Amino acid sequence: MKSLTTLILLALFSYQGFATSAMVVFKKGIQVNETFALQIGNYLEWETSQEKNTNYFVVERSIDGKVFTQVGEKIQSEGSEFIGNSYSFLDVKAIKGNNFYRLKLVSSSGDVSYSTVYEQNRTLSNDIVLEKISDFEVEDLIKVEYTCTKDLEFEYTLLNAQGEVIENDWIIAEKDANEFVLSLKSFSAGQYFLKFENGDEIEEVVLQKI
Repeated sequence: MKSLTTLILLALFSYQGFATSAMVVFKKGIQVNETFALQIGNYLEWETSQEKNTNYFVVERSIDGKVFTQVGEKIQSEGSEFIGNSYSFLDVKAIKGNNFYRLKLVSSSGDVSYSTVYEQNRTLSNDIVLEKISDFEVEDLIKVEYTCTKDLEFEYTLLNAQGEVIENDWIIAEKDANEFVLSLKSFSAGQYFLKFENGDEIEEVVLQKI
């Protein structure tokens, strides 16, 4: 596994007459969970010391540090006037190059404030975004829904638990939404790794054939 790159930003939010200390951590090449390990974007974590009047947070991203847009759904506040909390967000659509981030804080009355802006330079490509996997436990067909930032031709490989290549071919994909379907019906039960490779970008899904 590639080493993680961790960068820390300490930000102070001036908000409704009080201040909330927050820490934002960005990582690359993270493991999302036990069965879905991807090098797919930037991972953000932040902590609050208290959240008086805070309703929710929104992560915003910019490519120039000036015009920001929301990424992902709003994240509901889980702290209180006296208690803070820890939060995280995975930006699977982070682009190669500069990504600027800030947190938008929205109060219970609708007032808005922002964190300071943090710049994260991403050296890995992120042209393939896996949106949905039909199931990680597969009896026959596995369906992967994904989007591409541009027209692409990339390689897919299916490996068994011993790392032996079972199937390998190339995919021609169009910009935006695509679908990949693969049959595991003829394969023995066990663990398999489905890997998509586009230059330095590697997306990997762990599957269990039942």
